[in-house]
Amino acid sequence: SVQKSELDASRKALDERKIELDKQEKQIAISKCDVDKKMQLLTSGNEVYGLTRSTLLNKVWHKNNPAAAKHLFGFASWEDTVDKLHALFD
Repeated sequence: SVQKSELDASRKALDERKIELDKQEKQIAISKCDVDKKMQLLTSGNEVYGLTRSTLLNKVWHKNNPAAAKHLFGFASWEDTVDKLHALFD
């Protein structure tokens, strides 16, 4: 009976530790995703170039990096940026 209560206490401690480790694993996955998104801003194709004319003007790149237009140009989205540029220069 003493062994059973010790086993139950150990099992409970292990379950609590597993829950904590699962939470940490999720946080690490979120952090990795954030780092991957930031690295995507610095890459073009298979080589690292940073921001280039091809990335700045690439619709697919902006679709994969939706916050870039706001950060780089100050407009809400890439589509909004394109609309403003057409209004200015057409």
